[in-house]
Amino acid sequence: MELDLFSEALGRREKLDVLITGQDCRTLIMLHGLHGCRHDWLRKTDLAELAGAHGINVICPDGGNDFYVNSYMRYISSEIPEFLEEEMHLGHFAIGGLSMGGYGAMINAFTFPKRFSHVIALSAAMPVYKCMRMLEEGDKEDSEYVRRLELFGPFDKMEGGSCDPIAAAKKAEKSGIPPLFIACGREDYHISDTRRFIEELSLTSVDYTYVENRGRHDWKYWDRMLVPSLEWLEGR
Repeated sequence: MELDLFSEALGRREKLDVLITGQDCRTLIMLHGLHGCRHDWLRKTDLAELAGAHGINVICPDGGNDFYVNSYMRYISSEIPEFLEEEMHLGHFAIGGLSMGGYGAMINAFTFPKRFSHVIALSAAMPVYKCMRMLEEGDKEDSEYVRRLELFGPFDKMEGGSCDPIAAAKKAEKSGIPPLFIACGREDYHISDTRRFIEELSLTSVDYTYVENRGRHDWKYWDRMLVPSLEWLEGR
């Protein structure tokens, strides 16, 4: 099913890919990765079949390539849930994603901890660490450097800022952060940053489950990890 809504945050109409299992079921908003689109999860994985088996509604929005921050954060964390509550009578929201979407799921849930009950982050990108490395390398003419500067602001202020998931988690600790399921393959190029993130996350009170196993940064891995992540979600 495809739904259409107007986003004030983005200033345009947007579409959602929607799979409804039942109005009383948990609703999982799944975010795509960089250069992906809303169709990815339902076309490239067994998510539709698994969602039915686990009694989960699935919502897949487009997120552009903006890491689900700034205007996209308002769209993902406020406008979509409110639309689904009012128009579809859905609730019990959780959020998940892969790569850029894994980061987006965490930063949105940490910023709006009362909105989402659970978070699934597969092979999550860690733009704070990436931007700090880019700052050290100093190639300010690089197109990726320029684009990320537009998204996140000055790199030397990212660590501890609003786009830093560790800082966001610490800020929201008192209000209660939803539990996380985090997974990354050992052959994934994000593994070093993921290990660093987990080390820092372990110093907070956040309830998280971390799985590190065989796998690369690809759809084969993400499809395989849907099974344990949805079992984790169902069992919480």
